[in-house]
Amino acid sequence: MFDYTVDNEIKLSLPNPEVDSYELFDVINDNRESLKKYLPWVDNMLSYQDEMKVM
Repeated sequence: MFDYTVDNEIKLSLPNPEVDSYELFDVINDNRESLKKYLPWVDNMLSYQDEMKVM
């Protein structure tokens, strides 16, 4: 896994689909109405598996 530490508060990492897709899907799902105004793909994210495929 690639990690890059920017400073003491910020670390950048590549996503890990098996782990990160669940949390990311939950955030998308919780904010679906406001996100879909700007992001056309939101309506296609209907499950954790959909998110995993994209990652």
